[in-house]
Amino acid sequence: MWREMRKNILTASNFDVVVKRRICTPCHNLLQRLLYNQNKNTKSILYGRNNEDRAIKKYEENTSNFVKKCGLFIDREYPFLGASPDGLIDEDGLIEVKCIPSIGSDKLLQVKKKDVCFEIINGLIR
Repeated sequence: MWREMRKNILTASNFDVVVKRRICTPCHNLLQRLLYNQNKNTKSILYGRNNEDRAIKKYEENTSNFVKKCGLFIDREYPFLGASPDGLIDEDGLIEVKCIPSIGSDKLLQVKKKDVCFEIINGLIR
């Protein structure tokens, strides 16, 4: 049901292709991709799905934060906009997990050293 509801909502996963579409570009391919693209079983996506719970558990252990599972949030004012974070943290935080199938150990250590916080401004992550 979640996937069925989500395919009719603009989320971070598909927002950029809508915003970046040129007015002179026919919308047929975009609509096809947004409404009917069911091929979501690439090797990377399956890896992410299979490891997401483990990654959240590790996050909880390392930060002492509890992650509450959640579903799809739909904007009341603009019901075509939504978000489906991987979990909620406290009252004003959320988590979006990305499990990367392969990354060099040097790069992983670089990422580990950095605190990362993103903002969404006009639909773009900064």
